[in-house]
Amino acid sequence: MDIAKSLTEEIRNLFYLYIEHDDPLVREKLKEKILQKIPFGYHPFFFIENIENPILRFQLRKELESLNLDKILYDFQNYYFRDKDDLMKGSFLVSRFSDSFYLDFEDYKKKFFILVKDFLRIYPDFFYLSSEEKFYRITNFLFHLRNYSGNTEDYYNVENNFLALTLTSKKGNPVTLSVLVLLFYEVLKKNLESIMNQSIDFIITGINLPGHFILFFRSQNYSTLFDPFHHGNPVTYEDCCKYLLANGFEIDINFFSYAPTTVIIRRMLRNLFNSFNNVQNLKKVKTVEILIKNLNHLIQVEDK
Repeated sequence: MDIAKSLTEEIRNLFYLYIEHDDPLVREKLKEKILQKIPFGYHPFFFIENIENPILRFQLRKELESLNLDKILYDFQNYYFRDKDDLMKGSFLVSRFSDSFYLDFEDYKKKFFILVKDFLRIYPDFFYLSSEEKFYRITNFLFHLRNYSGNTEDYYNVENNFLALTLTSKKGNPVTLSVLVLLFYEVLKKNLESIMNQSIDFIITGINLPGHFILFFRSQNYSTLFDPFHHGNPVTYEDCCKYLLANGFEIDINFFSYAPTTVIIRRMLRNLFNSFNNVQNLKKVKTVEILIKNLNHLIQVEDK
């Protein structure tokens, strides 16, 4: 977290001006400048706490939650929405809605590279295995050796929505654990293709099943749906149909289609919306609602 030490004179001056001005339009422009200057993914807390003037710090702390929500919005609009296929950035920004002041994007990415490094140390011959063996190596590593699992005891805990926290707690909900697998696969794919100088022979994609997000492993010789919430166990199409009918859904082949990154991030945000709405955190509800509307627009553009 050395970034906090690099607080510039410019940002300090902007904070002073922001607090001193009464004109709402001027304050809004100053806030926009502050959000622009704070690096991607950082909580304004770091910069506020490094201001020497105690009165200014106290005044800014009273606006900390609002400033942070505005920073999350700013980062979504200026980083993720401009690169909407970047699941790493999108999922990290969802985690920024947590109560943690200490999330760091570079540290978040590093954890996936460490996971992949450990995986290839344990399975050095992975590239040469059959597709089915590759599937079981991945699920065994993540859900048995590294013990990631669905939080069945406290399913509705809001922290299950934050992958940055799941990486430490090892607990999550269906979509969070699915994104964990997708990002692991993304880093593993880049790593192996760089080493071997040829493409890997399988893909893993998201399946936006209503009420329970799952994944699809597919290669030329082996394919299966699987459920990261339940230890990465394979599930059949028939299993999914029974689940849909039991939960009041009609069987719709579209439920089994590939889920692009924008749909995955929207699913994560909808879960957040429900969690924050249940506890009446209206500020976060409003911010998440804005992001969902923006994503709906992006998804409609993709569908054209």
